[in-house]
Amino acid sequence: MDTNTAFLAYGVHVGGDGQEAERIDEVLLTFKDRCPNVHSAVGGSCLGEEVFLVAYSKQVASGGHGRAAGISPEQQAGWDVQLADSTRVLGYTGRASLQRPAWLCSTELS
Repeated sequence: MDTNTAFLAYGVHVGGDGQEAERIDEVLLTFKDRCPNVHSAVGGSCLGEEVFLVAYSKQVASGGHGRAAGISPEQQAGWDVQLADSTRVLGYTGRASLQRPAWLCSTELS
């Protein structure tokens, strides 16, 4: 398997069902005014995709590196509020596996 894409993101891991990303994006459209930065992101392989709810994401070129520069503490705090609202509306807050938002790195393999 080869790495096709990699991304650096700020958010939470919400599951392992690629179809879940479609539901997330549909629901998020209904309250885009409250959570304008939040969207789904998918990583993993053709054998098992993982779904993330993210407020920031940046693709990293294969063989390269990336960094999240110029992000203020206030901006990150705003993302935390948006992610908290989103996880609540999407029904993820009761999951024991749900972590606090964090900086994530994920690759997509095929």
